[in-house]
Amino acid sequence: MLHLTEQDFDTTASTWIVMVDFFADRCGPCQILGKLMPHLSKKYEGKAIVAKVNTDLQPALSIRYNVSGLPTVVVLKDGVEVERLRGLHPPEKYSEVLDEWLGK
Repeated sequence: MLHLTEQDFDTTASTWIVMVDFFADRCGPCQILGKLMPHLSKKYEGKAIVAKVNTDLQPALSIRYNVSGLPTVVVLKDGVEVERLRGLHPPEKYSEVLDEWLGK
């Protein structure tokens, strides 16, 4: 499970498909989603990157991606945002989104 910082975000985000979970340790729904992300990372290994950004530790990335509520999941394709999920969704929704973008 990748934990991205300002220093490595652009290099990682410029790869093909990247799902980024913007979270904070103090956020209850973020903790629930945080348990799902490692499973998604394993499921999509070699196909997509699933990563996390701690908004308390990386505030500049939160501002850059206009993250105003948590959790927020941003999907990037070749470094460009293509989809955003705000709040907590059923686990299968995150797989559906990745499957959709991997099929394009």
